[in-house]
Amino acid sequence: MNTQGMDKVRRKMRSATQSLNEAENANDYEQFVDRWTAFLLTLNAAFNALEKTIKGNKKHREWYEIISKERYNDPLMRYLIEARNVEEHGLAPVTGITPYTFAASALGGGGFEVDIDIGHGNDYASVKPMPGSTVVVQRTWPRPILVKIVKDNRGVTEEFAPPTSHLGNEIASTKPIDIGVLGLGYLQMVVDAAERELK
Repeated sequence: MNTQGMDKVRRKMRSATQSLNEAENANDYEQFVDRWTAFLLTLNAAFNALEKTIKGNKKHREWYEIISKERYNDPLMRYLIEARNVEEHGLAPVTGITPYTFAASALGGGGFEVDIDIGHGNDYASVKPMPGSTVVVQRTWPRPILVKIVKDNRGVTEEFAPPTSHLGNEIASTKPIDIGVLGLGYLQMVVDAAERELK
């Protein structure tokens, strides 16, 4: 086994894990984008290091070609590959952010007063019901989302929507962190298989 190569694969995998954890705990959208980008790059670097580790042996190279085809054909892994490619070589964003929403309604016949200030660093909203009414408030905070990736290869355009399946199974969430966790899980599965294969 090429232990030096596998050490590099594991280092890249740790870096990808750390970047994803930092993206999950980001304080703002810009910090999230920076850490998500680092995750995409280091996840891909781990697969590249694994391919180079295996490349020299024909038997193992054939095994890795099967893994490589699976990764390329899986909607989730292909999305991560294409997002990395756009992030590295393109200009389009690979994530977006949902808007802040606020809705209030009065029950019981009365109305309400709203005092709201959004977008000045100390966002707040207060709702004061009129006598005889109850107010129901719904708000959603901005959150990062994955966006459709558009790949233009010499005039041929391909589009990759955020994935809804992985390894033949429907996935419950397309939130970036959840997609990242599945991508890391796949990498871990491949690394475990490679270590068994290289013995």
